[in-house]
Amino acid sequence: GAVLAGDAGSADGTGALGVVRADTSATSILSTVDNADTSAGRVSAILALKEQLDGGAGRYGIAGNAQAPAPGVGAPTGN
Repeated sequence: GAVLAGDAGSADGTGALGVVRADTSATSILSTVDNADTSAGRVSAILALKEQLDGGAGRYGIAGNAQAPAPGVGAPTGN
């Protein structure tokens, strides 16, 4: 398994994470974390590595194209 991590700007359309997140075949096997420049993002990256070992993949962080803040954490409700 593999996790691609970067800062929030990398999740934009032409950033490394944005390009990977737009490719559904890549997102089915590769996890991404878009806030690795923060403590929470580094924890998310470790959790994403564990998820990869268990056969899962996901898009995590704070960008609009993330599915949740971290593996095992529900998507924000937008209150």
